[in-house]
Amino acid sequence: MARVLVEYTHKIGDDHRNPHQRIRGIGGNGSQGWYRETAEVIADIRAGRNSYFVTVAGRQLDVVLASYAGVVYLKTTADGFAPNNLLSLPEPPVRLMA
Repeated sequence: MARVLVEYTHKIGDDHRNPHQRIRGIGGNGSQGWYRETAEVIADIRAGRNSYFVTVAGRQLDVVLASYAGVVYLKTTADGFAPNNLLSLPEPPVRLMA
């Protein structure tokens, strides 16, 4: 299993400060850049293929699965920081989403 640093979040919609906004995919710069749709990341985590994390104030926080009204989504472990760690990441470069 690889442990993968998340540096970008591709969001649905324009209000990136909205905590209820959905995440379309995540990405990072490792191995010349990578991008995965949310469904792929959920499958990776469930199957134990990869684990994902973000860094906040020098701490590593795991990306985990959560569910609301039957919809599975990505979030980070509780950390006491605001705003939402994944939604606060920048959008990925277009080249990674191609």
